Amino acid sequence: GKPEAVKLGFTVEAAETRNAWFQVELPTAKKITAVRLSTLKTTRNSPREIMVELSPDGTEWTPAVTRSKNAGPVAELSFPAMTARFVRITQLSPATNNGWSIDDLVLFEVAAPNLTYSQN
Repeated sequence: GKPEAVKLGFTVEAAETRNAWFQVELPTAKKITAVRLSTLKTTRNSPREIMVELSPDGTEWTPAVTRSKNAGPVAELSFPAMTARFVRITQLSPATNNGWSIDDLVLFEVAAPNLTYSQN
């Protein structure tokens, strides 16, 4: 699918805390199929166990995927495609006394099919 990059990052300076979350509101609903988090600039602040939830309205949330024990500074989490306007990433299990960072976040959406028409 075509990635829609969210050009921002954040760092929580205080020690990681359980259930701290980061939320993105998209301009319109998208059919999302994966999330990639990068902490290449601040590898010691990588999230450990995280949950990705999706919502059409920012009120009703559906868990899309949970990942435990992040293997490194880039985590790509795939899940069955879901339509959502809001994406929430929750830190479930802090592992260090460092802050929590996301340097880059990429949301992958399902690409629209290429339709071709032929006239006879």
